[in-house]
Amino acid sequence: MFKKTVFLAIAMLSCFTATAFAAEKETIVTRPWGGEKELKGFGVKKFASTSTKLELIPGKTYRFQCNMTKTPPMSKQKYNHRMVLFGVKNKKNTQLLRIGTDIPADSEPHAINEVFTIPADISAPFSISLYNANCTGIILVEDFVITEVKK
Repeated sequence: MFKKTVFLAIAMLSCFTATAFAAEKETIVTRPWGGEKELKGFGVKKFASTSTKLELIPGKTYRFQCNMTKTPPMSKQKYNHRMVLFGVKNKKNTQLLRIGTDIPADSEPHAINEVFTIPADISAPFSISLYNANCTGIILVEDFVITEVKK
C-alpha cells in the first residue's frame, strides 16, 4: 500500500511539473490599456473607438486573452462592437484579427482566448482598437493580456 501511494504521489508531481513547465512557454508581452478598458457608445450613427500601440514581431505567435462584457443596448451588427488588431501591409493599415464579434450583449463577462500568428509580410506599427458604434451600450474589456506563444 505504501509503495502504491508513493508511486501515485510521484506520478502526480511529475504531471504537475510538466504542466508548470508547459505554462512557462508563454511570456507576457503587454497588457493593452493597462489590462482594462470601457467604451460607451455615443448613439445611432455615431462611432466610438479607442486604440493603443503594441510591440509585436512579424512571424511570432501571440495569445490574446481577456474578459469582454457587452451591456445593451448594442448595435445588431456584430462588426460594430469588437476589437481589431492592425498592422501594416504594402504601406496600408491592415486589419489582421477581429476579436469579440460573437460575444453576446447580455451584461455578462465572456472569456476570449485567441491565438494568432502575425504574418511575416506584416510590419509595425501594430495596434489594437476597440470599437462601439451605432448604440449607447457599453463594452468592457478586463484582464487583457497578450502573451507570446513559443512552440
